[in-house]
Amino acid sequence: MASLWGELKRRNVVKVGGAYAIVAWALVEIVATVEAPLGLPDWVDTLVIVLLAVGFPIALILSWAYDMTPQGIRVASDSGPPVGGAHVLGHRFNYVILGLMVAILGFLVLDRFVLAPATTIARTDFSAGTPSGAIAAVQRLHLDVSPVTTVGLRGVGMSLVLSPDGTRLVYSARTRGERGQGLYLRELDQWEARLISNTELADSPFFSPDGERVVFDSDLGLTTIPLRGGAQQVVDTDYLDSFGTGTWIDDDTIIFSANIKESRSLYRMPASGGTPELLLGANDREGYSQPEALPGGDTILFTIRPGPAGGGPAREGSIGLLMLATGETKPLIGTAHRPRYATSGHIVFVRAGSLWAVPFDVDSLEVTGPEVMVVEGVQHHGHLGWATYALSDNGLLVYVPGGDVSLEQERTLKRLVWVDQAGREALVDEEARDYLHPRVSPDDQRLAVTVDGPDNQDIWIYDLTRGGLSRLTDHTTEDTRPIWTPDGRGVVFRCNRDGGRVCLRAANGAGPVTRLSERGTQKAFTLDGELILETYDGDGPAANQVLRVAPMVGDGTSESFVDYRLRHDGDIDLSPDGRWVAYTSSETGTQEIYVRPFPNLDDDRFQISTDGGFEPLWALDGGALFYRNGDAMMRVSVETEPEFSYDTPEVLFRGDYAGVDTAETTIPRPSYDVTADGRFLMLKYADAVEQESDSSQLRVVNNWFEELRRLAPSSDAE
Repeated sequence: MASLWGELKRRNVVKVGGAYAIVAWALVEIVATVEAPLGLPDWVDTLVIVLLAVGFPIALILSWAYDMTPQGIRVASDSGPPVGGAHVLGHRFNYVILGLMVAILGFLVLDRFVLAPATTIARTDFSAGTPSGAIAAVQRLHLDVSPVTTVGLRGVGMSLVLSPDGTRLVYSARTRGERGQGLYLRELDQWEARLISNTELADSPFFSPDGERVVFDSDLGLTTIPLRGGAQQVVDTDYLDSFGTGTWIDDDTIIFSANIKESRSLYRMPASGGTPELLLGANDREGYSQPEALPGGDTILFTIRPGPAGGGPAREGSIGLLMLATGETKPLIGTAHRPRYATSGHIVFVRAGSLWAVPFDVDSLEVTGPEVMVVEGVQHHGHLGWATYALSDNGLLVYVPGGDVSLEQERTLKRLVWVDQAGREALVDEEARDYLHPRVSPDDQRLAVTVDGPDNQDIWIYDLTRGGLSRLTDHTTEDTRPIWTPDGRGVVFRCNRDGGRVCLRAANGAGPVTRLSERGTQKAFTLDGELILETYDGDGPAANQVLRVAPMVGDGTSESFVDYRLRHDGDIDLSPDGRWVAYTSSETGTQEIYVRPFPNLDDDRFQISTDGGFEPLWALDGGALFYRNGDAMMRVSVETEPEFSYDTPEVLFRGDYAGVDTAETTIPRPSYDVTADGRFLMLKYADAVEQESDSSQLRVVNNWFEELRRLAPSSDAE
């Protein structure tokens, strides 16, 4: 053994191994330091470690086999001590190793005694909490994210979460000037946020109990990803495009809400993946969303949304408790939504545009004091129930100031305008309203359009030849998304009345409203007058997204329908000859326009757009396909005989018309229509209000629970 050790030293294997280990450690530290500022992906540090590990035995083998001499690298001799220049180089190598050790020791001292205090102060400000017995000082400050993202409901998208220990902030946001959305991680002891790799199109994040992983909804499905690097895991695809919010409890299960076929319910599943279990299903009176686990994970707070299947405004909802062991529910707080549990012993929630709190005993599950407003003016969406605020277990509050964005959107008025293919505009009517879903009649004489009023959405008819607007529907529930029957005598629209989801009424307003279908959304008519519905081929999360072709029979649709499975993002248009369907899909991670033969959808597929797109519409002569891409209206010439072919997309015109897919919340599609002579009926905002949120700062309150205890004391403590 002694002879082997001596030989290893003689051949400099020991020195090379030590030097390699020192340099490898230094490289790993350097990569870890520069990774976040340079925005490098999480896998870079893993790659460096693996490469260094592979290189270690190679370096040892080379040092055994070769000597470094003044004459260059030579094959090592089998025996005898090093001579001449090799001996001198060995001493020099010792000095190099000693120098490296001194430099690294100096770096450690600098990092420990010079650099560390600033980092410790930053982390202490946000997350260290207060020593036992000390009186905590409430601190208020701003967290600027403007160099990275656009913040607010039209940027963060209501997705803002803190790790339980308050050291990490994750939010979904759109980079300024870009259409893509991703998740950003801000370590609160660091200066900058960084984009988390592989989170494009992600939303609705929430943390694991240990704060090391994040769950989010993406175009792949419900996904988890470790924040310190590693592969993401898709844990469920059944709830793709329908996931709401969730909470990860200590037994490694996830409780989440999902909007399956516009029915809002609560589910449970293992965090590692598996079959979701229905916990609380929506009914014809209400739906359920926004679960939040109480300590111990046995009881769940949730929002009760009013209306059939929970389709009503969350601002008019309430908060309840769900006991997981028994399935029992209990009403808790009225006129409230978006609950969060604070470890100070409070439930925090949104009411009338502000944060409120009420003392709460987690053992008795009882409110122990009055409800009190604690933060005025938090940005939220009163209809959907989202709210941009987050709490940590140690008293950190982060929020975006503002009001009810859904009301702001309702006040955003638009005018009807004609736009020709050169981009020249002509006003249809001076009066501005909150128009949605414009659809021109087959004879180009009338326009069916949704008007979003202060209390409801209804279908109206505008006379394009003489002017004037007349109401077609007037109901307590929403009537939206009109399409014309092929003969122009009727309007089919999305409804929610007497069990019907698709309804029909004569365009002149005569006669009653007829219920056509109990499910689906109307999309188009075939040449034979059959109605194409977007729906699912069954019930439950495993149902497939399909196009359902249902013949019109009497006052409804026939039960002898045919389903065609097609995964798409909601935009569908049938060609004038009925042989081709254009649709939007994000199957590649970016929304693009595709065309398939109809009804034989699996026979072929053509990608029409080249750089993103949405809302395809066929020219009425079938010779072109229009679609939108950002603020651009695109045109692609097509041929259908003898086989399908298409040209390169070209820009027709650009403009700030409603429905532009940029950082602001888009209006529900469709947002335009085209006539037989090639004119576009567009919706143009009547005001000059910038649609993108101007908020680039988050408000941060440290030690907020001290203030919470003072503002909302428990009656039991008196």
